[in-house]
Amino acid sequence: LHIGPHKTASTTIQNTLLANSEMLARSGLYIPRMQNAKRGGMHQRLAGELNQDRLGKSAGGIADELRLASYPDRILLSSEGFSSHIHQKSVRDTFVGYFGEMGYRISLIAFIRPQLTLVNSLYTEYAKKLIRDLTFEQFFEEFLADPLSNLNFRFGPAIDDGEFPVMHGKSDRRRAHVGGELAFIEAGLSFRKEL
Repeated sequence: LHIGPHKTASTTIQNTLLANSEMLARSGLYIPRMQNAKRGGMHQRLAGELNQDRLGKSAGGIADELRLASYPDRILLSSEGFSSHIHQKSVRDTFVGYFGEMGYRISLIAFIRPQLTLVNSLYTEYAKKLIRDLTFEQFFEEFLADPLSNLNFRFGPAIDDGEFPVMHGKSDRRRAHVGGELAFIEAGLSFRKEL
């Protein structure tokens, strides 16, 4: 389960996976195509269902596709949307239970971008698309106040509660002065967790 999150080149990864899906299938990695008609986003509808803590039409479609493909040993689902609520135990339990019934164990794959470059990228995107009319300082204050910008809040429960034990990862911790306080910024942390 590739969860992105946003602004970590997920669309590029997804487009590359789609372009090479036949080769990957021959190598033993199946990518459900049910929702792949649209460029990028790959399994966004499934992530949306999961984030609402209810699996419906998209989950059923993927289950049907996996059944027709004789339940491939390894599958890859990808959407930045999976990262939105992965900190909620009920969301993780729903997903793990649903795919567990089909015989799958979940490995979580993510790349955590350094927060200083993330906030710059988010602000640039918001300004370019005229999403918000804020100065950078206002945007940065809102970013810091948002619990989802806190990596420990957002991913800590999925990593630390024993549900997703560490398989491999690396972290380069750097100190940065943020808002007058000393903060730890994760720089290029990638992780893969397996249930």
